Amino acid sequence: PSPKKAALDVDSVRLVFHVDMDCFFAAVVLRKFPQYQDRPVVISHFGKANGTQAEGSYKESTSECATCNYEARKYGIKKGMFLGKVKELCPDVVVLKYDF
Repeated sequence: PSPKKAALDVDSVRLVFHVDMDCFFAAVVLRKFPQYQDRPVVISHFGKANGTQAEGSYKESTSECATCNYEARKYGIKKGMFLGKVKELCPDVVVLKYDF
């Protein structure tokens, strides 16, 4: 083998790169709303695009949490949860609309 290939075999390192695309999805929405960066945030179709809370009752909503940030995960919130359960776990959660 060439010296270049031999050097790669000897010095090669295995790298594993993990990207949390769910949190990335939430981070993209949060770029428009920096005031919520340090708050628990859920992304859902029930949220409002202007960053204000949607009107109506979360308890009756069949809307699901599409994703959430790490602050929300500290409360046990996970994607796929209904918003009623999300509000039980964290009454102060901010619900924002998809941004795509």
